[in-house]
Amino acid sequence: GQGLNIPAITGDIDGDLRPVPPTIGADEPTLVSCDAPILTAKANNVAISITGCSGSTIALTANPTGGSGCSGTWEYAWFDGTNYWNGTGFISVAEVWNTSYDNINVINVTVSTTYTAKVRCSDETSCNSESNVIVTIISAPANITAAIGDPANGLEHYIDISWDTVTGIDGYELQYSTDSLTWNTLYSGTLTSYAHNCGDNPNRV
Repeated sequence: GQGLNIPAITGDIDGDLRPVPPTIGADEPTLVSCDAPILTAKANNVAISITGCSGSTIALTANPTGGSGCSGTWEYAWFDGTNYWNGTGFISVAEVWNTSYDNINVINVTVSTTYTAKVRCSDETSCNSESNVIVTIISAPANITAAIGDPANGLEHYIDISWDTVTGIDGYELQYSTDSLTWNTLYSGTLTSYAHNCGDNPNRV
């Protein structure tokens, strides 16, 4: 069959004069199209969006599928809307590409962020694709108070516990511990206060 006539290429790869139109054969150069992998950015193995607690570590993964025709290597970058990941944090203004950045761990995340995973061919940077994942960070209540009230019957004491409202959550879980190791749940629900019956011992929680 006939190959593509490229005026700038007058010889084939073994030095013979390339005919016009060229004949496709084992020694004729062929044009290979580069197709970038399709990315599915995930946070903690969840796509599109997740909700996390302030100060948590978020595992970001690019999850590439497919990809062909790259004469170099596939390299990755992450963008947080302001800076690029440089191996330790999102602190680089310039793009930072690395073959190992398909998986990264972001430590102590405190701000809601849309993270963008990017991939490109190192030898053909126009061969690229990207994907986003939204991480919504929720902080603990700013204030929590506890007060022991006078027993109504002279015997049973109550600790009245209340806390600030936190937006964007499904509910609250109130826990206690006597040794800072084992935690027990006192309350789980949507209210912002709880009265705990201590019996006849006001120091018992």
